[in-house]
Amino acid sequence: MSYVTTIDTGGTSTDAVIQDTEGRLTIGKVTVVTNSDGQVFAPKSALGGQAGALGASWLVEEDSHEKRIAGFGVHEIRKGQALRGTANGGGGFGSPTKRDTALVLQDVLEGCETVECALGVYWVALTGDAQAGTLAVDHIRTAKLRSASSN
Repeated sequence: MSYVTTIDTGGTSTDAVIQDTEGRLTIGKVTVVTNSDGQVFAPKSALGGQAGALGASWLVEEDSHEKRIAGFGVHEIRKGQALRGTANGGGGFGSPTKRDTALVLQDVLEGCETVECALGVYWVALTGDAQAGTLAVDHIRTAKLRSASSN
């Protein structure tokens, strides 16, 4: 079983982060019932937030070829195949451009969001380098970005 956090899907401090789960069968075959909501209609947001990302389910062959399967259904999985699911993200609470800049920075430092997402979604400009330990909020540029958007 593997669990992977999907970046740029709503950081742990800002929204509901998405997680991928994959399980590969190593013997025989098994019948699996999938029960995964949020694959057709995105989770709603509140107070101007963005809708959450859709979930998805796949049957993964040994050669890594993926076939999309229904979120609700009965599936036979054979040795070597895997079942992969992506949980849907939660809808945001409030406008992303009004998020606390320190929380957005924290999400980037923790690997839940990228510098590009911080700028493009949350309108938080960052400066420095995460690897060097110098990544920080550029408060002047962030204020300019956010004030320009309200005009």
